Amino acid sequence: MFFVTLLNQLYWVSGATVGGLVGSLLRFDTTGISFVMTAMFVVIFLEQWLKEDNHISSLVGVACGGGMPNLLWRGLVHASDHGCDRVTARGVEEKIRSNGGSEMTVWQQVITIGLCVAGTMLTRFLPFLIFKEDRKTPGFVQYIGKYLPSAVFGMLVVYCLKNVDVLEENHGLPELIAILVTGALHVWKRQMLLSIAGGTVCYMLLVRFVF
Repeated sequence: MFFVTLLNQLYWVSGATVGGLVGSLLRFDTTGISFVMTAMFVVIFLEQWLKEDNHISSLVGVACGGGMPNLLWRGLVHASDHGCDRVTARGVEEKIRSNGGSEMTVWQQVITIGLCVAGTMLTRFLPFLIFKEDRKTPGFVQYIGKYLPSAVFGMLVVYCLKNVDVLEENHGLPELIAILVTGALHVWKRQMLLSIAGGTVCYMLLVRFVF
């Protein structure tokens, strides 16, 4: 399992790197393509839901996710004369500048990325150091491994929709329709790639030509 996790990590890093490089070279309208992350979380959450005996953990995750955007919104976003700025890397950078700070140097960026990579690797491989193959996994760890994923992905689905305002503009209808299409495709075919691609394309068409 250690080497399986190592390969998964390498696939993830290499795939993200290649995708970032290729994406920087492509020149076409990508409006709405960011929904791919929401679609992925919806598919994984639905897959967990279909495998569960009961859905308490999934519902708890969705309920907790409902409060998370409000906390982040109040803590990281402030009202201004021009409205509310969204929580983005550029927005944080502008806030740093306005407070007398400066941009991160190249070495600061490298160190920051390195710390993120180290933290990710630590959380992935630490269990293999703590729980040896000849040692029985504690019951509470098995319980968490069984029920926590559905709660986490339920929370992530809600978090992806944190900027959707159901009281203004299109009332969140593109997101709702695309999520329903994503879910319907997955229940029908149970093909993750098809479900994610279908939901993302649906959302891109909706925000460009309908709403």
